[in-house]
Amino acid sequence: CDPGGAGRPLEHPLGAMAHYARQGLRGVVCQEKHDGVRVVAVVCRDAEAAGRCFGVTDGSAGTIHTRVGRPVLERSQEERILAEIRAGAGSARVWESLATDFLCLDGELVGPAPGRLVLFHVLAAAGATFFDRGHDWQLALLERVVADDATGAVRAVRQRSVDLEKPVEVAAAIAWWHRISEEGGEGIVVKPLVAASSGRDGPVQPALKVRSAARLARVYGDASGAGLEGLRRRSLETKRARALDQFALGIESLARFVAGAPRDGVTACLDALLDWKPSR
Repeated sequence: CDPGGAGRPLEHPLGAMAHYARQGLRGVVCQEKHDGVRVVAVVCRDAEAAGRCFGVTDGSAGTIHTRVGRPVLERSQEERILAEIRAGAGSARVWESLATDFLCLDGELVGPAPGRLVLFHVLAAAGATFFDRGHDWQLALLERVVADDATGAVRAVRQRSVDLEKPVEVAAAIAWWHRISEEGGEGIVVKPLVAASSGRDGPVQPALKVRSAARLARVYGDASGAGLEGLRRRSLETKRARALDQFALGIESLARFVAGAPRDGVTACLDALLDWKPSR
């Protein structure tokens, strides 16, 4: 998301916001980026619900794993985080308000031990996915879930909404990115107001990361001069196509699951996601 201006860093919030503005979007959200492991948390109301919804028979009531299904925590650590989410959903009456016995949540696991989970998306519940809901709705629900957690095990992502037609809000978002960067943070992620959004050219990218200079140095080394210009000219077409296609496949797999589709219909989407290749 290089804004193209000489002297600017390789990634800058203005470039990401301009990308969405060119697609005709009026607003975006900026969320704090974290250095961790992207995970999916499935949290059931209780062990009975886990058995009913997922066929689990070992007495567990949830799991946390990577996007390709790998466990990332010791079971005791995982249970501690799941218990906080479960208790928060209960006290906030989320089970009742969504008419569900399980939640599927997207987040980032940060901190090597004992592990802290930053949540930023409610992916699905019984009979429903939530990709058509705005990030403001998402954050409000997540803040209800984590409101009573005094352990620091789980929290909702920090974010701010930006009206792209208001220069003051754009400037404030850029200043926030600078502040996060100066404090040693990873940067921000810029997203359309609704995860599954369309623009002038069709579906838009679900997210564009804008990393701090320190993070970019760790990724690319000390790129400067010709090296930096080479990075500016690199083609992102394949990466963006992959992101859009895999996002669509992820939505389809969850939609099929919550609709009660046969298992092979769900896994077909996951197989296609793992086997993705560019169409040209």
